[in-house]
Amino acid sequence: MTILIKKNNQWLTIKNIHNYQNNQWKNIKQCYAKQSGTWQSVWQNVIIFINDTPQTSINIFELMGNPTSTGNYIFINNAEIVANYGEPALKTGIFPKKSKLTIINNSYIRGYGGNGGSSSSDGQPGGDAIFVDFPCEIDNQNGFLYAGGGGGGGIYLSNGAAQYPTYSKVGGGGGAGSIFGIATENYSHSGYAGVLSRNPSNGDTVNGGKGGYTGNNYVPGTAFMYEAGNGGSLGEHGAAAKWISGPMKSIQELYAGGAAGLAINKNNLEVTVLNINKENIKGEIR
Repeated sequence: MTILIKKNNQWLTIKNIHNYQNNQWKNIKQCYAKQSGTWQSVWQNVIIFINDTPQTSINIFELMGNPTSTGNYIFINNAEIVANYGEPALKTGIFPKKSKLTIINNSYIRGYGGNGGSSSSDGQPGGDAIFVDFPCEIDNQNGFLYAGGGGGGGIYLSNGAAQYPTYSKVGGGGGAGSIFGIATENYSHSGYAGVLSRNPSNGDTVNGGKGGYTGNNYVPGTAFMYEAGNGGSLGEHGAAAKWISGPMKSIQELYAGGAAGLAINKNNLEVTVLNINKENIKGEIR
């Protein structure tokens, strides 16, 4: 409920209410009215925090000074927020019970990209743009929420042959994100002369990097090709490593791509998201 006061023939919304107690004016944080025999909250003090400074992996609750009183909290973001590796770009934090939290995003909030997998690992997952610790409403009409892409899966190959050994370690491409994923390793050795290879590449702020590949095309009937996974673009999963053509190697490990981060990770809490479209939100909301 909104409390109005009439001033100069205009009804105005009250932003703050004070009570004179013990010879001093005190700010009232919440008002109650008895309706149908029950006391119900009819007004909460509005606490607004406006962020105009670029930030990295921030917590709204901490930015607002770790408040201890129930209130109507509004976070307005006007600057880019990016993520440290392994952390979401923005967390809500946990506010006092019965508080209301509104997030108004007018800029970019970007998750990090996952690293490409190595010859012994899957691609790493991308990071979330927003992680929710407290029920809230998110208005993204003038902003952009970008989840990080997952890293591509890596490859280990060996034919185990003594005369013409082939031994390859190939990394997957890095995922896209504010901190883009990096490609890991690329090493090939072959007893055959005609070795094909491509180094894996890092992601960037929009697109995932290419996975490396390895192969041999020298001895007739033995040509083969394997490709490590590409990193995912914003909000997309990294690809798995795969066999392309030729004979299968006697020893092979083809690793999976990493999962994409989420544009908004609801964390099983009640979240209302306004103004969703494919242009300003990359990644899932769940």
